Amino acid sequence: MSSTATEKSPGWEERWSTEESQTILQKFAAEEKKMHDDDKKKPFSWLPCLGAKDSVDDESEVDVDSNLQEVKAGKVDKDGNFDNWASTAPSKPGKVFAPESVSEVQDILAEARGLSPSPKIRCTGSSHSWTNLFADDGAWLVDTTGLKDIVWSADENPTQVKIGPGVTCGELASFCDSKDRGEWRGMFIQSDVILETVTYGGVVNAACHGVGQTQTVCDYVVATTIITWDGKKVELSRVDDPEGFALKIAHFGLLGVTVDFTFQLDSARTAIKVTDRKQRARETFLEKGQLPAEGSSNPLLDLWNENYAVEIFYFPSSSLEITNILSHEFEDQDWDEYDDICTLKIFNRTDNAVGKIQNFGAKPALVSLYAKTAAKAFEPAFQTTGEVSYETSLAQAIHWQKYITDGLPVSDTEVCIKCDPDFTSAYKAIHETIAIVKNFAEVEDTMPLNVAMEMRFTKHSDSPLSPGYGVEDGSPAGLPHWAKWTESYVEGAEEKLKRAYASRLPLLSALSKEWDPNRVFVNGLFQRLLFDDSTTTSGEPKVVAEEEAAVPAAVSS
Repeated sequence: MSSTATEKSPGWEERWSTEESQTILQKFAAEEKKMHDDDKKKPFSWLPCLGAKDSVDDESEVDVDSNLQEVKAGKVDKDGNFDNWASTAPSKPGKVFAPESVSEVQDILAEARGLSPSPKIRCTGSSHSWTNLFADDGAWLVDTTGLKDIVWSADENPTQVKIGPGVTCGELASFCDSKDRGEWRGMFIQSDVILETVTYGGVVNAACHGVGQTQTVCDYVVATTIITWDGKKVELSRVDDPEGFALKIAHFGLLGVTVDFTFQLDSARTAIKVTDRKQRARETFLEKGQLPAEGSSNPLLDLWNENYAVEIFYFPSSSLEITNILSHEFEDQDWDEYDDICTLKIFNRTDNAVGKIQNFGAKPALVSLYAKTAAKAFEPAFQTTGEVSYETSLAQAIHWQKYITDGLPVSDTEVCIKCDPDFTSAYKAIHETIAIVKNFAEVEDTMPLNVAMEMRFTKHSDSPLSPGYGVEDGSPAGLPHWAKWTESYVEGAEEKLKRAYASRLPLLSALSKEWDPNRVFVNGLFQRLLFDDSTTTSGEPKVVAEEEAAVPAAVSS
């Protein structure tokens, strides 16, 4: 079948690199961008990347601070209206605060305690959540992006770093890769986020993200400090209470205002080899409906076993001729979805020292793939077919994402799937997702030119509130990503969240009652999930098997 696929789409790289093809794409991009400008809230994800020039000379070293993009919290306009990054959770806060110190956080809470009734309070960072984790109308909004201290000592404990919740992934990466770190240069968290502009407050407290033979980001936090409603500074340590810490670290802002995290860094300072590869969907996911059998090909299992980390993007309709693509109409197509293109980003450790550190977008492998759709997938990321590789630091390898910023909202829905030992569950989910996209195209008689499916593999999380929690407790095999599950894109999203986390929500509601009995930090979403009669789940979670999930795979589309 791979032979047939090769014959079906000969020379696609050359075809899409021609001047004529590029002209058509740019015209198409300009038309789509004009449509977007007319409706600022209409998500789009790929057009600014067309023709983007992100490569630099192989021998040049980039100042690791030079390309960091400005991070803005959700906007509050002149009329007092707040909007999150994706424009899915607008509100009108009663007050907005931007503390830059712990004492200022305590002053805000003291002011709130002096009022009757007390205002509701929610925090925000880069506001990079689709789900409404923010302040409701009339509530106080605390912007924590000003809490951005980074504390590190080469003498006391060089493999740990304390940061404020307003520190972005890119800022910590630049700090760790700075020449000021001396012999410790190149250390970083083992697992992180591909974006460089999101803040750690949301990443950690929402128990999300991670990639590779590692756990969720919050699993690498060893200590944290929370300012509670009464103004007290509560310090928590994973060493002192591993089980309790694993639960409380993912508190979604319900326990108070988090003012710092201490991360355990990976002490290895060797370079990471990053490889970009393009191949057909059938080479990555097997054929439609085909599942792995003993002794037969199992590409997903091989990718997991043979690499430190893998990120895969599938671009629907990317195997079609350009003339067919631009017709838009499904009925005009001869589309074999398993002939479409997958781009793989593969990470592996080396024994080599980290040399010159390339910054975000400084190599072909760092150019945004997430922001591409079918049309962009045809434009080769490399000058030749096959693979391209280079070496860089762990931080820069992980943070290859450049284009998902404040000015480029996209829609995104994500679930975490517990993988069978042979990845059968992952194949089933992937095949079903591809089928849904093709069925939608057929029913709507249009081509999916602005969507992509992304997947990555991680180990389990120790946090019960993480979708990648590694203990069987009767939960569904696929759990929603807390920050990417909204009524804007998923009908009945809250009910689905409630059902998916039914065995774990009592843990969170119990914590909320203990730490915040007046529900000051509870917004409308968590009120409905944790306390309303219609959504309250009773009973303690039942652990049916004390075994770790093999490898949860997060699949988003």
